[in-house]
Amino acid sequence: MKYRALKSAAHNFGDSFASTLNYAAGDYIMSHLARRALASGRTEMTAGLLTGEAGPPELVAPPVNESIAARVHGLPGLLASQHIDPAVVRDARMRIVFDTVSCTTTSVEGYTVSEVPFDCWVTLLDDHNQTHTAHFRRVWPCSMNGMELGAPRRPSIWQRLLNAVVR
Repeated sequence: MKYRALKSAAHNFGDSFASTLNYAAGDYIMSHLARRALASGRTEMTAGLLTGEAGPPELVAPPVNESIAARVHGLPGLLASQHIDPAVVRDARMRIVFDTVSCTTTSVEGYTVSEVPFDCWVTLLDDHNQTHTAHFRRVWPCSMNGMELGAPRRPSIWQRLLNAVVR
């Protein structure tokens, strides 16, 4: 096994979590997180990727906590898929920090869309006490008229295309 693959695995974990593939309860997990960070003022989420412990509660309420639990369950498979023995990982943590001060907001077709910059760190500690950290900074666009705020959801582009074809 090549220990340098741990940094790549850490990046892949964070990249997958903070992507459009992480969807639940009618929206992207990152949209749920971004809206909650803007509403609560709590801008930092942490998660233990071996234990599933995450906080703060203002950010990790359902469905975020469920997504974290599913990803924790899948971490050994991700490691194995990259030829890493999961037993060499002694600790694994993810930290996401939203830069709500730099958030920009625009209105598009009656929807308020905010673009919230965020940083994501995933750190894996191996059995040689070496840390392998992946970090990236991105901007997450989210509708502020999401389900959590009581507004009706606009059908996704895929739902609108399917409806157009079915008619």
